[in-house]
Amino acid sequence: IGGHVNTTLSFIPVHLEYLIIELLKNSFRATVEHHNRLNPGTRPPLGLELETNRPDEGEEAATYAADPALPPVQVTISKGEKDITIRVSDRGGGIHPRHYANIWKYSYTTVNEEYPEDTFSGAHGVLAAAAAQGSSPMAGLGFGLPTARVYANYFGGNLSLFSMQGFGASAYLHLNHIGDELENLEV
Repeated sequence: IGGHVNTTLSFIPVHLEYLIIELLKNSFRATVEHHNRLNPGTRPPLGLELETNRPDEGEEAATYAADPALPPVQVTISKGEKDITIRVSDRGGGIHPRHYANIWKYSYTTVNEEYPEDTFSGAHGVLAAAAAQGSSPMAGLGFGLPTARVYANYFGGNLSLFSMQGFGASAYLHLNHIGDELENLEV
């Protein structure tokens, strides 16, 4: 995390949390999956690693730890006069052009393409993995980015995504900041 890290923001916490988690989740997934494709067989596919599958001790447990070779997802915070911008950048290979036109459409997902049917994929597999890990039951069903964009727009901000195919992507979340001066708001 870099930039203006001591920035404060008056915002509805659950909505801000949703926005940030959605961007981070997508970046983490892209990074892991891209590097799994570059180095097949070196890491378990994202979403398939359950606590019950982890070795308990010894050398095997040490090798199961997260691979330090994965590039970090970078978050940068910038506070302007009237807005705050949060940039989430990854090196997850970018977004293929055939997907880019659809990323803001509800129910559009690439999860089914990433894993063959005999693995933990498809709507049933995604729901089972999400339930097993205690995450959102809507994960992987194509609601995350469109809903995040609606939240950002509703509160006077914007969410945009830029891709560099073969390298990575950067998401820019622009939010108006209120509460640190006397705005002319009518209730």
